[in-house]
Amino acid sequence: MKLPDRPQPVEVASNDGSIVVGVTDWGHPTGVQLEPEVKHLAGADLAARILTLYEFAKTIALAVRNVEHHRATGNWLRSWPTPTNVDILRAQLTV
Repeated sequence: MKLPDRPQPVEVASNDGSIVVGVTDWGHPTGVQLEPEVKHLAGADLAARILTLYEFAKTIALAVRNVEHHRATGNWLRSWPTPTNVDILRAQLTV
């Protein structure tokens, strides 16, 4: 997955597009959009899917911040994810 060049809000959708989660460029949640297809999901399942997508979107946003920090200083912030973390999460996504 190619990360944005500069920090910006991020939206991540489920594989079928029925759930879209947005975060700010700092990884704070901005909203969730649900399509009618999710009505059949149990509350706990829906919440788990939203949380998974939120964590992925937040990881992307903070990884972009970390790349920008690395460009400016030559150092990675250990507490923030890197592009590799984004690739690992993307490979694990099943929602």
